Order: sequence, then structure tokens, then C-alpha cells
Amino acid sequence: MARARMTVSAQPFERIRSEHGHDARAAHSGENRGMSVKSAIDPSVEERGAGEPSALDPVEVQESLRRDVRESERLLDALRPLGSRGLDNAPVCLREVAGRLRRLRPGDDARADLAERLAHTLAGHADALEDAARTHLLDGLRAAAAEAGLPYRRLSDDPLEVGLGPLEVSLPPRGEATLRLGREEVVTADQDPDAIVRGVVREIAAMKENLIPSAEFFDLLSRAWRMAVAARGPSPDGRVDLVDLLLPLALLELGPDQWRRARAERGVTPWPRYRLAYQLYRLRRERHLVGRGQRLELAAATLATTRDTRNVLHVLDGDGRGQYYGAVRFVPEAATERGAGSPSTTTASCDTPGAPHDAAGDAPTCPGAEGGTTSRQPDRPAQQASVADASDAGDGLHAALDLFRTPEDP
Repeated sequence: MARARMTVSAQPFERIRSEHGHDARAAHSGENRGMSVKSAIDPSVEERGAGEPSALDPVEVQESLRRDVRESERLLDALRPLGSRGLDNAPVCLREVAGRLRRLRPGDDARADLAERLAHTLAGHADALEDAARTHLLDGLRAAAAEAGLPYRRLSDDPLEVGLGPLEVSLPPRGEATLRLGREEVVTADQDPDAIVRGVVREIAAMKENLIPSAEFFDLLSRAWRMAVAARGPSPDGRVDLVDLLLPLALLELGPDQWRRARAERGVTPWPRYRLAYQLYRLRRERHLVGRGQRLELAAATLATTRDTRNVLHVLDGDGRGQYYGAVRFVPEAATERGAGSPSTTTASCDTPGAPHDAAGDAPTCPGAEGGTTSRQPDRPAQQASVADASDAGDGLHAALDLFRTPEDP
């Protein structure tokens, strides 16, 4: 829609003079010989005298009018989404209008005070609308979860997070909700109670369908680790990053017979991060960290490596909190048993720079990595936690995670 442009002309001043009982030519008449354009706008000029300066400048008046028109048009533009996008966007629109009102430069204190009061009122309405929408969403989620048989947990208020069954749901003020397993993203959904619950139920069914029994997954993970070690070349301790196993796991699960077809037709999609995280959780909970003469070792991520969470993986533990892990390796079970008695193995923290090596010369096993209770404070002794401790602890999360179990699971 084309906007009318304001032109500089004498018409506004002619109108003002006529409203004060003066003809357009009165400024040049003998009766009003001392009246100028400024006195037509401000009659008090006559009282002060022709020689005194006027408080109003015609150019400044027109510039002020232009500015008010522009700001009014911007305010209208900010309000239009209220009618086109519905009340879901009302808080955003109201805050935008309030901000524009505060940026106005009215010509007098009364108008400035009015603009500030209006902006404050609009911002208050925006807060009230957001609070009402948040309460409505949480009530709807609680009801929809109960209907679907999903446990509901309120996790935090800022950011707003709830637990639905085994998954966590992050609900930002705007945008889509994020469904996560621990800290690993699973999928996004519209911020609608039914849509979120449908997403949770759908992902639970998909993860149950793709679940690999722990004994088979242990062998698959071992082969993926060997593939990554072969690709990277020999290393002093045989550790590789957990996230580097996502593509080898997908290749090995697909099978060599399908590699050529997959490369030609659609390529190979790496495993989702949350799938590896959940399989590792199951592996630890079911105490299946040893097999075929090998033991799985997970190294907890350091504070430095967790700055970029793309390089680490968050794995749940028995109490539902979990932690980030960085590296993985498989070692002979006999060597692990010999190293278990070494003081450096039980006291060295993975987060402590320069941690001593064990008697075999290997990098220290992260204390508690198998149990998920590694200390991240160098001045606090790390505690050796068993897998049984990790699996027996909990606050009801296991009951929620059991939704993933298949009938043939123990």
C-alpha cells in the first residue's frame, strides 16, 4: 500500500491563520502589518512584540509532523500481525509496539509521558499473555500425557522443561519444542500438547523397533571401534571419539552386501546421536560391559571438550542426570583386571591434566566412567562406582525408560 508523502507547503500555515481569524493575505494588511508566519502559528508573538524571537519554527514543526507520521505508520505495521497471525504472536507484536513507543520523540513532556505509560501497559499485557499461554500449554501437556499413559515431570522453569516418559521436552518462549533423550536432541514438534505427546509416543515406538539387544550391540560397537582405529592409524591408548563411531555403526548395521547399493542410491546416514546414547545406557544398566575377552571403557569428557557438545555424547545414568563422554576404547579383560589394583587407576581423574598412567603405560581409566559418577573437580577424590550402583539408583526414571523395553527383554 503506497504511503502518502508529506510535502512542504504554506497550506498548513494558511489554515492555521484562518483558524485564528486571519485571512491568507492578512499578514500583509495594514490591520495585521506586524504579524508574520510565526505569529500566525503562535499568536503570543503579538503579545511579546514583533522583535522578540518565536518559540516555534515552521521547519521544525513540519519535521516533527513528518516524524510523527512515520512513527505512526511503523506502529501500524507492528500491529498488523495481530490480525494476520493470531494471538500466538500477540506478545511479540505488543513488545515491538512498546519498543517503538519508547523510541518516539514527542514534542512535549505530556506526550512523552503518555507514550511511556502506553508502552508499559502493552509490555504488561505481553507478559500476561505469555504467562497464560504457558499455563495453558503445561495443563494441556499434563492432560495429554495422562491420557497416553506417559509419566509427567516438571524439570525446570527457566528454561521451561518437562519430562514425558523417557524423553525431556524443552519449551522456549517462541519456536518449536525440542524432544530430547538426556541432552541429545531427538526431534522437534509444534508447541501444541497433542503434537508433543504424539511425537513422544512415535519416537518411543521407533526406538523400540530399532533397539539392538545389548549382547549384539557390544559386538557391533567393538567392530565399529576397530574400524575407526584402523582409519585413524595406531594410537598410544587406542581411544577414539564416541561421535566418530556414528558412521561406522551405520555401515556395519547395513552390512557389506548393501554398501555398493547404498552408495549409489542414497548414501549412508550416520546413526542418530540419541540412539547411540540410549544403547550405551542400556549396555551399562544391563552390566554388559565385558564380552569375548574385552572390556568397554568410556572416558568422561573434560570441561574443555564440553564447550562444543558436538564432539561429545551425553549418556544417561541411573539417577536420570547423566554426563558427557568423549572417548571410548576396548581393552583385554585380563589387562583391565591387572590395572584395577593400581592406585593411579582408582584415583586419577580424566579431568585432571597430567594424570598418571597405569602400570601398563596406558592412559588412566576414567574413574567412575563405567558407572557414570566421575568427579569433575581435581581437588575432590574421584570415587569408583560400580555398574550395579548406577543401575540400582534412580528416582523413577527407570520406570519411564522401561517404556522402551520389548517383550523379549529380561
